[in-house]
Amino acid sequence: GQDLVVSYADLDKRWQIFNRVFFYAYKPEQEQAIRSILGENWDEAANRRQALETARQETEKDPRNPFSWFNLGSNLVYFDRYAEAAQAYDEARSRGLPQRMLRYQFGPFFAYFNTNRTEDLLELTEYALKITPNSEEALLWHGWALYRSGDKLKAAEDFLAALEAHPGYFDAQYALDFVRSN
Repeated sequence: GQDLVVSYADLDKRWQIFNRVFFYAYKPEQEQAIRSILGENWDEAANRRQALETARQETEKDPRNPFSWFNLGSNLVYFDRYAEAAQAYDEARSRGLPQRMLRYQFGPFFAYFNTNRTEDLLELTEYALKITPNSEEALLWHGWALYRSGDKLKAAEDFLAALEAHPGYFDAQYALDFVRSN
């Protein structure tokens, strides 16, 4: 709220849950000033390398913190290091990761899918769908897990449900077309 003073330490603790992701809006004529303020963080890959290192350090400093492990996994997914990411997400889950984390962050789905951990993907997407039954992302990844399990019909149903939840959802349409042609 207005005139609310928050210490940097408190802000950082609360922001950690979101992997310290930020976005910025500016007028085109302000770009140079923004670049100057952000320094190397202007470059997305450099920013993610720094985020990866921060998450790695935080897992060492407080290995019981599920958000540190989740952030580590998310940054590893960015660099397509899916096996390491899946291990980090396993650690996050074993340390009490709140279910709400799967509402808007889907890195675990990518990691488990890309490491052929179909049972884990099924379990996690079913868990996510309990709190958000019409989550197009959870429906999409649940469908892919079903497809990999050999259930093309139910996979197609999930892809259709994802399209109902989000008309025009490209990934769901691609998945549906893929399943129908294979």
